Amino acid sequence: MPALKAPPFLQRLLRAGVQAQDDEELRLGKTLLNLGSLLFALAALAWLGVCKAVDAGFPVLPALAVPTLVLANLVLFAGHRWFALYRFIQLGLLLAFPVATQLGIGARPGTSGLALWGLLAPAAALLCGRVAGSGRWFVGFLLGTALSASLPRPDGEAGAFIALHVALVSSALYLQLRYAQGRRGRTREKLADAHHQLRLEKERSERLLLNILPAPIAARLKDNSGTLADGHPEVVVMFADIVDYTRIASGMAPVKVFEMLNRIFCRFDELCDKRGLERIKTIGDGYMVAGGLNAHPHEAHAAMAALALDMQAALRDHSFTDGLTLQLRIGIA
Repeated sequence: MPALKAPPFLQRLLRAGVQAQDDEELRLGKTLLNLGSLLFALAALAWLGVCKAVDAGFPVLPALAVPTLVLANLVLFAGHRWFALYRFIQLGLLLAFPVATQLGIGARPGTSGLALWGLLAPAAALLCGRVAGSGRWFVGFLLGTALSASLPRPDGEAGAFIALHVALVSSALYLQLRYAQGRRGRTREKLADAHHQLRLEKERSERLLLNILPAPIAARLKDNSGTLADGHPEVVVMFADIVDYTRIASGMAPVKVFEMLNRIFCRFDELCDKRGLERIKTIGDGYMVAGGLNAHPHEAHAAMAALALDMQAALRDHSFTDGLTLQLRIGIA
């Protein structure tokens, strides 16, 4: 279901009292109470218009008192921005409207069913974030309904008026709920996008960490904020670099040099993983590998020798070297 799209002037009214430092939940609560106030005033005017059309002598002014106060409170809230006070007055006016109107205009056609309007108060309390306090407003609605039922009622009240009250109140509630659902849907979309971006950043940082440290060390570093220091009495280390690299690189564009080294080192990383060895670091064209950190030292010696042969064979594939013939200088200790 698409969210309601309010015109610009109405959006300004809905944002009345909203401040930049408000969190999303408070911002939504203020907007929904503003919307409920406007819908209540419009629905009350529609009801009064129908009553005046049916009964030319219908006393409009007393019935206009509460809707006028609701709109005045909204305008004042845009200035003082004291939400707790605004909410209390607004909910109180919504709750008092049925009884106050019946007392003000007496038993006239169109007043039966007015008690239903009091339901707007606890509903608005729920929608604007007052779950705990909404129960008191609902009890107030029940008491107001009982009081309204005890007041004089017009004889022969037409069922059409009761249907009118139901239609107006339910329309106001539906529009509030639809607007709230649309806003919360957009908030969920923003939250999902933020989580997605957070996941991407986490994956990017983990890839960066794995480019700097061996995977077992990186995993321990993420789980331990203290200093990590392990002793390895028997390890085998290999350092390899490209023969005559300075001369070769000077004849290439910097981007081409970087792309070539990236392809070569990515291939070397694959060979390290295949042999169970750990790439420690790269410096320029230098490539450093260690073995025996996570396996038996005697197995690492054989794996390191095999890796040296694999790396030399990889450089004979000119697709990694932009067609250049490259040689490695390798030292193992």
